[in-house]
Amino acid sequence: MNLNIPFTLGLLVFSFTLFPFKSAAEDYTTSFNALSAIWGASIGNQASSNYLLEAHSEDLDLGRNIYTLCIDPQWPPFDILSTDNQHKGIFSEYLSLIAHELDIEWQLIPTNSWSQTLRFFRQGKCQFISGLNATPEREQIMLFSDVFLSAPMVIISRQDQPYVANLHSLAGKSLASVSGYRIAKAIQHKYPMIDIVYVNSTQDALRAVSRNTAYATVGSIFGMSYNVDALQLNNLKIIGHTEFTGQYRIAMQKQLSPLLPTLNMAIATISEQQKNIIINRWIRFMDYENIDYTWVWWTIAITGILSLVLVVRYYSILSYSRRLVIANEQLRIANDEQETLMKMVSHQYRTPLAIIESGLRLLRAELTKTSHTANDRIAAMGRATKRMKETLSISLGELHLPNTSVYADNSERTILAEVLAQVVQQFRDQDTGVNVTIKGYTDVHIAMPSAELRCCLDNILSNAFKYSATSRNSDAGQSVSICCKSIDPEWLLIKVKDNGVGIPRTEHDKIFSKFYRAQNSAEFPGVGIGLAIVRQIVSKYGGMVYLNSQITNGCEFLLQLPINTTSSD
Repeated sequence: MNLNIPFTLGLLVFSFTLFPFKSAAEDYTTSFNALSAIWGASIGNQASSNYLLEAHSEDLDLGRNIYTLCIDPQWPPFDILSTDNQHKGIFSEYLSLIAHELDIEWQLIPTNSWSQTLRFFRQGKCQFISGLNATPEREQIMLFSDVFLSAPMVIISRQDQPYVANLHSLAGKSLASVSGYRIAKAIQHKYPMIDIVYVNSTQDALRAVSRNTAYATVGSIFGMSYNVDALQLNNLKIIGHTEFTGQYRIAMQKQLSPLLPTLNMAIATISEQQKNIIINRWIRFMDYENIDYTWVWWTIAITGILSLVLVVRYYSILSYSRRLVIANEQLRIANDEQETLMKMVSHQYRTPLAIIESGLRLLRAELTKTSHTANDRIAAMGRATKRMKETLSISLGELHLPNTSVYADNSERTILAEVLAQVVQQFRDQDTGVNVTIKGYTDVHIAMPSAELRCCLDNILSNAFKYSATSRNSDAGQSVSICCKSIDPEWLLIKVKDNGVGIPRTEHDKIFSKFYRAQNSAEFPGVGIGLAIVRQIVSKYGGMVYLNSQITNGCEFLLQLPINTTSSD
């Protein structure tokens, strides 16, 4: 077999860390059994109950019955439709064992795609589907057997991409997936920040990743291993795992429900040895046959000794140089922080000072009017001054925050609606003429201090108001929309969209860097520090901030913030 060594490296390292090292001559089946037990693969020997099978068979008169079957024609190694319309693959072998046990025959109804298979099933052209995951949507029109095979779902990307902890790390990136597959819908529902790119088959998804038209794809460990090797996509590798697992079952028309218990009994009679034979026939992580590894071990031993000597020598020479580099870096950081402080004061104080300046002008003009109006303006200036002090305190703290993956432990309950109203009113006091709309779920407690939440919203909305107020798009009007919705019980998503000049797509990844400003923003005031502060604050609490890459008119920033689910008692 022509091995895809980079792709399978992750599998081999994982298996060797779980099990004692074995010689190359040992049977692969032993390692696979252990992996299957850990991953939850359907390896288990359940005793058959032949008398129950016979009873069900007599009641249904199953002898010599022929049942129509549809498959996914482009899903190797599970389902393969050969050029002569024959069913091959892992699911085919399971179905053959079941047919033998029940004394029935399968009549294959060929289809061109998974979408056509589902359509044929709904139309009643096929009574069974070979193997798929059960979902609430599918259970409305299908009956499902017990699980006969399980496989963990892994993340596949290119060799030059880093490993990731989970799907949460793919926010803002594109992920190729087959249209209609259960995993695509599950990811889209739980991770709306991931951009799903739909393709026709698993092979197309892998090709898209290999050609860099998609960042990653997700699929079962068995299917990905087989297809990467079959397509010779040597630039792909496993970069992480997911919380999803493929639980493959046989689907059947609901009117065949009397057959379901008998079908489950037939599945239970498939032995552990039979399952291992099927998997080993289709999935080959490494081929040990007729290979002499003696010279390999000698090469590794000699290379290891030489490498150890070189490493010791290298670190002894560079030890002093490293200390100098660290000292110089600390000095550079201190200088950068001083420069950052001066620039941030200019940036963060601009909006509150504008309110004070505008209020003073109106106050002079209203001296002859009622004192009520003058008092309102003075109150607005007081709120602005208070926010100036608050902003300075937070900004100074954020400048000295180290980069860390440990989230802040905060149990404070901040009502989003109150803070949002204060921030929006702050910009309305400036009479910018920008129309603001707020909709969605705002009566929620955010697990952040109110001052830091206000600072984040102030910076995001400051950009939205600034660029919308000078928008040349007169037809669309000058507007900012704020939409809040709950992703799940623990997270809230806030979308802030304006119709300003927008940000070029080529600069989306850089816009959150300190002192970076988009090329088309030279005519607007600012130093490029606001969005960097927002990301620093939000990251402390495990949240995220990113730019919607699908928007072409104006900008849409998305804030994912933690919801405080603790009781207020």
